[in-house]
Amino acid sequence: MVREVNRSPSFGPSDTVPGTLMWVGDRELDEFVEAYRFCECRVSQLAWRRDVDDALRRPAAAVRRIVVTRPTRRVTDDRQLRELFDAYPAASAFELLGPLGGPLAGPGSSRAIRPDDPPRVPWHRANQILPEWLEACGAPKPADFGAARSVAVVAATPAAAEPLIDLAASVGVVAVWCRRGDTVRLRNVDVVWWDDSATGDMPRDEWAARVARFRRRGSRFGPRHAWLVTAPHIEQCRAAYDAGVELVVTKPARIEPLLRMLRNDAEPQPQNRPASPVTERTIEADTRTDSAAEARSAATTRAA
Repeated sequence: MVREVNRSPSFGPSDTVPGTLMWVGDRELDEFVEAYRFCECRVSQLAWRRDVDDALRRPAAAVRRIVVTRPTRRVTDDRQLRELFDAYPAASAFELLGPLGGPLAGPGSSRAIRPDDPPRVPWHRANQILPEWLEACGAPKPADFGAARSVAVVAATPAAAEPLIDLAASVGVVAVWCRRGDTVRLRNVDVVWWDDSATGDMPRDEWAARVARFRRRGSRFGPRHAWLVTAPHIEQCRAAYDAGVELVVTKPARIEPLLRMLRNDAEPQPQNRPASPVTERTIEADTRTDSAAEARSAATTRAA
């Protein structure tokens, strides 16, 4: 039954009918909820299924993207999972891991990763992937409000700051390093990148105080802030976002979210807050899709 829904001719890149995102599994876990809401607000069609068995029993049309959540290490039926992915050959997919969904392989995991498996993405890296990945499902491209001209890199040492300075310089943006967020010596920058070597595990009040120092005098506005950190907890992300940090990027960092920030794209990122690549395998857009008629019918697949 699932295969029949997807047996349709593909259409060329000139067609603009968006595909369906199928979200399979938990959408209420603190670590998943913001990513789900980000998807729900941006894609044209969203089909939510309770689990893999539900997804096989209730197919959706024109599926271009599939997210399967794995909140714990509980063993997933490999045959069912493979059947789901095979049923939608036009779709690109990944498994979204919760805080207890790893390690990615080894003792306690369902099995080791195989070369033909979809990528497994930790929950705190979803915000680095979703904005561009969802374009095949009708997600709007961000508005461009002009490129940033300067970025401050806050890091404990020059060695920690150098890769970020080089990244900014590669696109013609002036970059400076400072050991602390010192606005006595540094003012009117467009972007601030905070490295965890300089921040540690800061509470919300300290984050708010540091972010506030960069606001322009006489104005409540200031630069855009990003925090680069290794494997944060959801509470750490919440503290940073609540204080005004726009983006948390987990290490090893993908450069695309940081470059989008330098381009000053206005698209909000999915933020890892409550009731808010694995092996660095690139999640590429699949150019195949289902027919326009199926895409229109997919509007009825959104689940409550």
